[in-house]
Amino acid sequence: MTASGDTLGVWVSQQRTLSNQGLLRSDRKARLHALEGWVWDERDAKFEGLIQDLLAFVAIHDHARIPDRYVTEDGTRLGTKVYVLRRSRNQGRLPEERQRRLEAIHPTWRWGADEDVWNENFEAVEAYVAEHGDARVPSGYEPRPGFRVGRWVVKQRARRKRGELPEDR
Repeated sequence: MTASGDTLGVWVSQQRTLSNQGLLRSDRKARLHALEGWVWDERDAKFEGLIQDLLAFVAIHDHARIPDRYVTEDGTRLGTKVYVLRRSRNQGRLPEERQRRLEAIHPTWRWGADEDVWNENFEAVEAYVAEHGDARVPSGYEPRPGFRVGRWVVKQRARRKRGELPEDR
């Protein structure tokens, strides 16, 4: 609580609004700006944090195909955040500058999660072929727990049979 009875969060928001409107005294603006960790736009700060999380993921995995349920070591639900970004872009609500920043993270960045899932499964089938010498992937094949490549292969074969699998796939 501040001396005027406002919660600190309300007061901080008011200072940001006053600054945006050009009404915050320059000495006060300078004092706030000098605070370690101070940000004028929380959304920008959160986006920068997300970019850092994505870059850390890429550094570890050498790709930007973030699994839907991926959670960072500090508990950030990165997969969920990427889903929200994709949805925002598809709805025309993600600024172009942010889209460009995300696309520059790694060549494997995709706006469609379905494409990422398909490519990840296809790469697993390629690895299976390299290891076993054939593409007869058993329906129960899981190269790692929860990664049901065998079921995915069954679905792709069924889609092809129904004429639903695009030629390029």
